[in-house]
Amino acid sequence: CWRMRRLSSLAAILAATIFSLNVWADDGAVLKTRLDQLVSVSGAFKQVTINAQDRVVQENSGWLWVRSPASFRVETTAPFAQTLVSDGDSLWTFDEDLAQIIVRNLERDIVEVPILLLGGSAENLVDAYEVTRYDDEDGEKFVLSPRDEGALFESMTIAFTDDLPMSISIRDSLGQRTSIDIDEPVINEAVSDNRFVLEIPEGVDVIDDRTT
Repeated sequence: CWRMRRLSSLAAILAATIFSLNVWADDGAVLKTRLDQLVSVSGAFKQVTINAQDRVVQENSGWLWVRSPASFRVETTAPFAQTLVSDGDSLWTFDEDLAQIIVRNLERDIVEVPILLLGGSAENLVDAYEVTRYDDEDGEKFVLSPRDEGALFESMTIAFTDDLPMSISIRDSLGQRTSIDIDEPVINEAVSDNRFVLEIPEGVDVIDDRTT
């Protein structure tokens, strides 16, 4: 009868909804497992930013070292020399051309500092983002979509090949895309504490913008 058919349809909708929620939860759990396995990541990198008109507006390259929790060093060698160092609490930005270092509190926001995905805590990831996983010929992709409608970006994608993090890409609300590709990443090798300390050269201005 129609009443039975209606109940069956409602049950099917509820089952599909529950299945969908479970898929999201499972994808988030898989990503959390991948990220929790990363104690450290290092390698050469290339970063490219492309605007909504598909024009390259920024391109740089260098080396990076990331260690959980939230410590990292990024040395950009081209087109200009810049070093970013974090001990997990503070962030030092050294512009060699300007002979200037700016120190500020580290914002543990993967939008501001995408490589924190490789060395930050994944505990709250599923709460803040919907995670969708898919495979292609290059490996495994996880797309993070912010649950907050006021977020500054539309999606962030992290790609793995054989459990190695190969790239992070971000698409913002204006259609601009930024990708960070890691060449032959090395994971879980010991990284000295000294790597996450910035030695301040003589004659360099230091601006400390940290707040308590």
